Amino acid sequence: MLRPDQAAVTSLLLAVSLILCTAIICTGGRRSSYAFLLDDEEDGGDGSASFSFFPQTAPRGLVFGFYEERCPSAEGIVASTVRELYLADPNVAAALVRLFFHDCFIHGCDASVLLDRINGEWSERDAAPNQSLKGFGAVEKIKVKLEAACPRTVSCADILALAARDSLVLVGGPSYPVLTGRRDSARSFYDEVGTRIPSPNSTYAMTLDAFARRGFTERETVALLGAHSIGKVQCRFFRDRIYNFAGTGEPDDTIDADMVGEMRADMACLKGYYELLDECVFMYL
Repeated sequence: MLRPDQAAVTSLLLAVSLILCTAIICTGGRRSSYAFLLDDEEDGGDGSASFSFFPQTAPRGLVFGFYEERCPSAEGIVASTVRELYLADPNVAAALVRLFFHDCFIHGCDASVLLDRINGEWSERDAAPNQSLKGFGAVEKIKVKLEAACPRTVSCADILALAARDSLVLVGGPSYPVLTGRRDSARSFYDEVGTRIPSPNSTYAMTLDAFARRGFTERETVALLGAHSIGKVQCRFFRDRIYNFAGTGEPDDTIDADMVGEMRADMACLKGYYELLDECVFMYL
């Protein structure tokens, strides 16, 4: 079964692992009426977005070079702007990769994660797993430049897909072709984020199930999880494993002892197990 945009997500995250807008935010709270004829969303029987691993045919309506005639400079504008943003703040690369993943995991890569509240209704951005997302301002800056060059043409969904790929290249990963022609979603799916985005506390079985619902095999899931090789994470998400795993008072013995020592040394803001500063982060590149 063809499942849209898994190829884009998989290409992106597998490549990261090798190196161990119509959206409302773009229009100041007003959704513009960008018109696209193509739709890359195709729900599975359980209502979740469906995907396929490196499909031999493009997801419905997506093509390479979708903007070649209407906005030939589109991909170049995205790449150059991402580079400018990266040179000013290298953290933007990991932020855009994560933003793309969180978008795609809920009903496909449709930029629904970018939507603000509409008529007071909570959006995906309000959901707990998304409250720490960064990169929204970067997408807006890219969109502004694209609007100046090609008004009402490039979707924010495609901006996210292209910007994530270009971010990967900037941190030393390989490039890969990106299918384009996505439509931006007019809906946000707040209620689904908390149950569908994998949690840092998810067990292996829970994580496998979350990815299996989107068409990923166990092997593919492990590869995708191994792609967490750039960015930063708050220490609270893994401090138990290096200080008091399962209440033993010892680190998780499945973690290399040298790595435990390095992680403890790098977390300078962690002053004892029970005294954790909110801003404590662990950098990994």
